[in-house]
Amino acid sequence: MGVIKRNALLIRVLESYRQLAVRDQVALKSLAVFFLLLFCVLGVWRPLQDFVDDSQALRDSNLDLMRLMSDTEKQARSISGSSSSNRNSGQSLLILVSRSAKSANIKPDKLQPEGSDSVSVWFEAVSFNDMMRWLENLEANESVHIHQITVNRLQQAGSVNARMVLKT
Repeated sequence: MGVIKRNALLIRVLESYRQLAVRDQVALKSLAVFFLLLFCVLGVWRPLQDFVDDSQALRDSNLDLMRLMSDTEKQARSISGSSSSNRNSGQSLLILVSRSAKSANIKPDKLQPEGSDSVSVWFEAVSFNDMMRWLENLEANESVHIHQITVNRLQQAGSVNARMVLKT
């Protein structure tokens, strides 16, 4: 029944169109073409163009990020290669820690390996500032990190007892 009513409506619209003067029919056709073009431009072309522009901007942003990450990777690999070459030249972590402590003028009371990549270090009555400078130097220059640390203050100002586990 709905299809019949729509057809009846369409028939009435076409009859009304045919009753218009030729000049009015041309004007109505021109208006219909104008609205069809307007719909195509604003409803189809413009959203597609906006999507393309946004996609290109996102692509450019991701390319910049990828370049930055690639440059950072190269820097990280060069830094990693230079620090690992020190240890690969025959120096174990135990020897590295011992030598660096000696060059920092602090003497560990006990050094003990903890697996292949860790060393336990004990200090008694060591200068806190000297120990911290030594640890900072180890991390910055040798990529040796503090895995665990315990520090106890002593009566003597600036001195501590410390136990730490250093890891590569």
